[in-house]
Parts: sequence; structure tokens; C-alpha cells
Amino acid sequence: MKHGKKLTSVLLALAMLLTLAPALGGTARAANTDAWDGTIATAFAGGSGTAADPYQIATGA
Repeated sequence: MKHGKKLTSVLLALAMLLTLAPALGGTARAANTDAWDGTIATAFAGGSGTAADPYQIATGA
């Protein structure tokens, strides 16, 4: 039974490391060229702002 617990611990540790790989730089990301610049929007892509017809946001900017 001791070996089963050790194997389970090793597999769980490996699974956690693989889960964290993208956060540790394992994948490349494209630069966000359409980011919000902090200004308040004056127009939206659509919608009237109600619960039935919410504003539509087309870009982060």
C-alpha cells in the first residue's frame, strides 16, 4: 500500500506541474494590440443597455 500512495503523490505532483506550465511561460502569447486604454466609451457596437438588450462590446479599446 505504501508504494501506491507514493505513486499517487508523484502523479498528482506531475499533474499540477503540467497544469501550471502555461502560466510559467510554457506557451507563447500574441501581444494584445487592442487593449483598453482607460477612457470611457462613447459608443457601443450595439444594444440599448437594458437587461433584454445589453450593450455589445466589439473591442477592448
